Amino acid sequence: MAYAHATFAAGKFSRYIAERRTCPPVYGSDEFVQWLVEEMTCGHFDLIALTSDYVAFNVMEAFDILGADTGGHPQADAVRRCLFKDEFASAMECVGFPTPASGTPADLDQAIEIADRIGYPVVLKPRSHVGIGITRGAIVNDPDELRRRFHRYEVHGSERVLVRHDEDLGLPLIQEYIGGTDYAVLSVTGCLAPDSTVLAVSHSWKVGGWPDRLGVATRFDKADTPDFADAAVSAVQSVLGAGIFELEVLVHQPTGEHWAIDLNPRAFGQITFDMARGSDLPVLWYESMTGRRLPPLRHRTSPTVSSWHQGVLVLSGALSRIAHGPRRWQAATDLARRFRTPHVGSVADWRDPLPGLLFTWRFLRHPRSLFRTTRPAAEMA
Repeated sequence: MAYAHATFAAGKFSRYIAERRTCPPVYGSDEFVQWLVEEMTCGHFDLIALTSDYVAFNVMEAFDILGADTGGHPQADAVRRCLFKDEFASAMECVGFPTPASGTPADLDQAIEIADRIGYPVVLKPRSHVGIGITRGAIVNDPDELRRRFHRYEVHGSERVLVRHDEDLGLPLIQEYIGGTDYAVLSVTGCLAPDSTVLAVSHSWKVGGWPDRLGVATRFDKADTPDFADAAVSAVQSVLGAGIFELEVLVHQPTGEHWAIDLNPRAFGQITFDMARGSDLPVLWYESMTGRRLPPLRHRTSPTVSSWHQGVLVLSGALSRIAHGPRRWQAATDLARRFRTPHVGSVADWRDPLPGLLFTWRFLRHPRSLFRTTRPAAEMA
């Protein structure tokens, strides 16, 4: 059975779905949480996987309303600590794992004070993607630019339940910008059992984003285990406690100095990369939550798989580089090499193709917009 509010929601068209029903939009937390409480009270859901920030937040709110134990999920406060970036920074500081300097101003004057204390450039970004959406933020280089860019983000009108946790949710967070060619983001991914036992851990480098620098990831490459691996997992155990996770760590590669920048308390976009390397996180999570053993599943696993691609965005970025330069021949060579290298993607499953095709179509409906967002990265290459 599949629930969705949109007619052409990709998951509704999976061949594994026997029945389709409607539900409120997940990004309208007030209405969705109430619907979820009613469905859970009726016993319509046996187990709920946390698959996005909104789902994670809404499920925890439903547990709070019902006064129910989270049943092997992380505690509701732990999930919210991860979803609200200022709380995340404080929690990581408490367990001794470094994060970039940051502050949550109440107005423009405080924003300028915080930025002056941290030092320019700074990153101006939402305090949470729950309630704000996919806005990624911006890099601000001086006080005049901060005055121009500082504004309250729009919080969805029905998000009373969100504002109850942070009445200033619409105001941006200011964070130290740490960047340059010597810096890269390491993704520490895995799954913790309900008792925080480590079931699996993997590491990968984020080597592409859309848009560049602050955008969503378009490519990950396999990484060796870093020196801070144990400290990173220990921090996740302390801050989150259970479930599938992704900890994003900014690393200064020459020295190994590092800063945690995000902890996703849920399944993540490149989860197929972990699965291809032998860590079937959905199965591990399900078995740890239910105590049931599943029969062996047929997945494409291979030690030669070395990268994950968001195919549409990787291709559009590469074509922009080839079209606009510089180094067009190098861009074309890199594109050919990428697709010759054994890799996996986010949506390609020829045993169940329709969801992936609909997901891809969302990018292709407005091709001019797609290529405009990849052009700055091409010009900076």
